[in-house]
Amino acid sequence: MGKNLFAIILAAICFAYPCSRAGAKNDDFCSAPINTSEGPVIGAKENHSQVCVYKGIPYAEAPVGDLRFKPPQPAIKRNAVLSATEFGNQCLQPGGNTLALLVTGLSKQSEDCLYLNIWRPKNQDGLGPFPVMVWIHGGDLLQGSGASAMYDGAFLAGVKDLVIVTINYRLGPLGFLYHPALAAEDAHKSSGNYGLMDQVKALEWVRGNIAGFGGDPANITIFGQSAGGWSVCHLLASPLGQGLFDQAIIMSGGCECARAVAQGEAYGREFAARLGCAGDDAAQCLRLKTPAQIIDALGKDWQEMLGKFFPHIDGYALMEMPLEALRSGRYNQVPLMAGSTRDEFKIFGNEIQGRDEKDLARLKSALEKYMKAKLGGELFKLYPPEKYPSAKDAVYDAVGDAYLGCPCFRAALAASKFQPTYYYRFDFDDFLFPKMIGAAHGLDLPLVFGNYGELPMSLLYTQTQEKKAAQLSEIMMSYWANFARTGNPNGPGLPDWKPYTNSSRSRMALDLPVQSGKEQMREKCDYWAKQPIVVH
Repeated sequence: MGKNLFAIILAAICFAYPCSRAGAKNDDFCSAPINTSEGPVIGAKENHSQVCVYKGIPYAEAPVGDLRFKPPQPAIKRNAVLSATEFGNQCLQPGGNTLALLVTGLSKQSEDCLYLNIWRPKNQDGLGPFPVMVWIHGGDLLQGSGASAMYDGAFLAGVKDLVIVTINYRLGPLGFLYHPALAAEDAHKSSGNYGLMDQVKALEWVRGNIAGFGGDPANITIFGQSAGGWSVCHLLASPLGQGLFDQAIIMSGGCECARAVAQGEAYGREFAARLGCAGDDAAQCLRLKTPAQIIDALGKDWQEMLGKFFPHIDGYALMEMPLEALRSGRYNQVPLMAGSTRDEFKIFGNEIQGRDEKDLARLKSALEKYMKAKLGGELFKLYPPEKYPSAKDAVYDAVGDAYLGCPCFRAALAASKFQPTYYYRFDFDDFLFPKMIGAAHGLDLPLVFGNYGELPMSLLYTQTQEKKAAQLSEIMMSYWANFARTGNPNGPGLPDWKPYTNSSRSRMALDLPVQSGKEQMREKCDYWAKQPIVVH
């Protein structure tokens, strides 16, 4: 979904600058060469921490020229030592360099963007190998970067003895454009899954090389938020992901963001036509376009393209809709943690024209126009406006469930039949804007990574609020770290988190106090499952 003005301001607060701990002077441990499959790598010590960081390591060859719209190829071998002290380019994306700087902390975009970053504890003291957590960033599969300050892995790695990896992957049309001309030239007749294949290639690199960085290649957890959460489920469902990870965490995502080939072809042909590539030479034509031309083809209102560049069920990278794969057990079965925030959509509420209507019939009509669907009559029975501060808050809650809350619930429900599954909701809203955006989409991230106290994230809290955030962050980091270590989030001193089952319906409320209860999602999610909306 697109960003309103407040969301852009919040992005500036949350994502604007590279983390203040980065860029420290090397020391002997962090600057010792580590051998990788492409050649030796050296890193640097993070400021104020006992953590080494290795930035901008290429995990695949640059997907440029003839490699555009093709699966990622192995990175080129090097004879020289790579000084991994600067983040690599962010992948090509719309929004302009100003917005890109706000969202990622980087201004340079390039097709040459298949890089990953690693944080590892500096002083092992005979411990290790450490569990590995591979982070997949969000951004509607159209924006974002693994180099965002929000995802700085130093604190989580150092405090919880983990190796944290963040990755880039191709976005938008360069990552997810389906076109029959591209499928025809592929050995597997695959098209439109290049970004997903990048994620697979990054995981293959991690399996093969992470031991040199202190990580345990036999214990890898994938985790991601928003579109990164979708990506986690794509990897769960993809045959290409088999054997590449051992636990998975879906944060504010779900398993319903993939496209049938026929739908992808319609979008792909229309996008290629915008570039003048409608003939028999469409594949060659698309590869001859400049990066700027490809981004310009998204249009000035590029948010109109949200949801059009998703992975495709092509019979190779994806065999079926990921949710159906989970429901049937035909997926890469590993322990799963899944959940969403209480107020997923409120931060985007200004996108709904007519949201301030007092008449419920007109308010429902405004919502139907926004969602491009005729909604069933039970809407305000399930979301009674009198139980909210205002009627528009009922609408925000409804859209949050439709697009993110229910997809996360359905993923947890499906996986719980086969593997230990831990379901949660993030309810914490003790920061500067509780009435305006609530427990908003993305505001769990500073607590998961422990970066709540770093500029610019610390601007979200008063001093008293930051202390409360610290309490919840310690609990959440412990849950995430324990889950990465054992497939079970529980540990000494933590509130007991029971697995979700069809009968227990257990859901952990991540707030102060942290407490377990029963989810109340089924009736609402059954309603949304029957509505003719495209969930994104």
